[in-house]
Amino acid sequence: MSTSYYKFIEVDQVSRIKTLDYKRHDKLNTCYELYLKLSTVTPVHVGSGNFRINRSGLPVSINIRDNEGNLIIPGSSFKGVMAHYHLAVFGQQRMTSILFGFPSYMSRVLVDDVKPLSHIKPKEISVDESWAPKKKQPGKIKIYINKIQYARVKDVLILECIPENTDMYTKATVLNSNETELAQLLLALGVTPTDSKVFLVGFGKPKGIGKMKIKDFSVKRISSDLRIEDVNKNIIYSEIKKLFTKYKDRFNRVYG
Repeated sequence: MSTSYYKFIEVDQVSRIKTLDYKRHDKLNTCYELYLKLSTVTPVHVGSGNFRINRSGLPVSINIRDNEGNLIIPGSSFKGVMAHYHLAVFGQQRMTSILFGFPSYMSRVLVDDVKPLSHIKPKEISVDESWAPKKKQPGKIKIYINKIQYARVKDVLILECIPENTDMYTKATVLNSNETELAQLLLALGVTPTDSKVFLVGFGKPKGIGKMKIKDFSVKRISSDLRIEDVNKNIIYSEIKKLFTKYKDRFNRVYG
């Protein structure tokens, strides 16, 4: 079976990480709130683990919903996406761990659920047989290719999806941080000085679904005395430009 729907990219592995090297959590200094407006480029499915049977006798995987019945992407799932792309783009386990944590050191990135701007009706799409798993390669991270197109071959499983062209929003709170780390998160999610790239979320990535991109963002700074102020986006874009220049080759390998 073809494995052209993903690629492996080298990353530095850290065998032992000491918490003494990291920013403490017991005292809050400057924190940031990163507000993201996103859009689904294709249908997106994040399964709840629940299924039903449709009229044709096929299983339907139910997307996660909030208490109001809205289709959502859980904040924990989206944070996992952020951490995965952060490691792929920057290639340094220590750099990713200082933001997203590791055993005995909690994450400094806290992410709200990704919700639609208004109530939406789910879209059901079908996928065919499962794909053969691939063993991990030591010292590398697997990235799914974002240019694969959805193609219906055989109906085996129905996915309840957030439809394409759905505007969504979320907030990421970053503790004891700075503008450079905010720029890291945005670049990891495909935001460059000139445009935004497509990243992948949820189930069905090898089938050409799960594509999203950032449409806009804003940033607020919370100082240690709890003063809140807006951060000029040009400051963040300036940091993104510096990072993009340094990691351009890796970025292009990740986003193709």
